[in-house]
Order: sequence, then structure tokens, then C-alpha cells
Amino acid sequence: MMQNPWKLVKENIIYQNKFGYTLHDDDVITPAGNPGKFMVLEHNDFAIIVAVTPDNKIIMVRQWRYSIGRECLELPAGSSNKGENLIDTAKRELLEETNYISDDWQELKVYKVGTGAMRINGHIFLAKNAQLSDQGHQDDTEVITVETYSYSELLDMIDQNIISDDKSLLSLLLVKKYL
Repeated sequence: MMQNPWKLVKENIIYQNKFGYTLHDDDVITPAGNPGKFMVLEHNDFAIIVAVTPDNKIIMVRQWRYSIGRECLELPAGSSNKGENLIDTAKRELLEETNYISDDWQELKVYKVGTGAMRINGHIFLAKNAQLSDQGHQDDTEVITVETYSYSELLDMIDQNIISDDKSLLSLLLVKKYL
């Protein structure tokens, strides 16, 4: 196992927001022994949900993504609240974004996002037999349309670059063996 060749001299938090993002611009000693700076973005872990209905349709959300200036078709996902268990995050986000619930959950994978510049973990969950509920509510930063597709339709949309966000791509390609 490799030992850390970087030395942290001083952690410099330059920005934090209400959504849990923290931006560091740390003073470091590089592996070559030179003083330098390294910027890191931190955030709470998040859950991605591959929710499957009893008729084997996968629930997707269509929403505008301000950061890239376009609409995206994605799997439901969201960040954990401080101290929240990730399965609870997944259940909450599925309900909030889609009005669906499930009693059949499985965590499939935990992965690191943007390891060159970020400290963020994604947790991929499978929710089988998802049923509509009347308990959901979207937050004020989201305008979401809920859509359902067969797995083969989603694979075609990946090929056509209709689905292009990293968390949905990874999750949809990973989930095949569980469907």
C-alpha cells in the first residue's frame, strides 16, 4: 500500500454553503518536496437510486441543471443530511423527487467521485417493487418530471447521449446483473 506522498501544511477553507459544499485551497508540500496549493471540493455522501416498478420500468427524473445550462434525464439522487444514514437518504430522495416508495432496498456500490479534486462518495441503491405514494414533495430548488423506461430503452438513451451524467451512467450499467 502506497504511503501518502503529500504533506498538508495548512487547511484553508475558502467557501462553504448551505448545501454542504466546502471548498479548500490548502497549502501543501508536493510529492517532489515543493510548496504548493491544492484545491479540494468536499460534500456529504449522496445516494443514487435505481428504482424499479413491479412492471420492470426504471424511474427517471427530468430536470434542469443550472451548472451545465440544460435539461437532464437522470436517476433520482440526493445528498445526505449531516448524520443521516445513506439508506434513509435514498428513501427520502426517492419519495421527495418521484413520489415513489419501496420496501425492497439493496445497496449495490459505493464509489468515489472526481478523485483528482473531490472528497465525495456516491452510494448506489436498488429499490425493487417501487410503488406510487401521495407523501412526496419537491424542494424549492427542483422542478422535476418523473418518467419511467424499460432497461433496454435506457441503454439506447445512453448510446444516443440522452443520458450523460456520471452517476446515472455508472448506476445503470452496474445494475444490469441485479435486474
